[in-house]
Amino acid sequence: MSNDVSDPDQERLRSCLNEVCGQLDTLAIPWAIAGAFAADEYRGSHRVTTDGDLLVEWHPDLPDVLERAGFELRIMRDQERCT
Repeated sequence: MSNDVSDPDQERLRSCLNEVCGQLDTLAIPWAIAGAFAADEYRGSHRVTTDGDLLVEWHPDLPDVLERAGFELRIMRDQERCT
């Protein structure tokens, strides 16, 4: 099986997740890593991924804080997925 994602891409993604988690910590917002990165930690094995999954408790200042940090946001609420 071939991978299209290079190690530098994985490191850039991991760095981005770390930066977002740091911003969440400054607001004392609970968060958890999910998806491939969580599975890597749990299993101790590496799986290439092209995205990072975070579970985040909503905070009204979160969009502004992340946008000021340079992130582009796409906010999805649970009810939007259940249509």
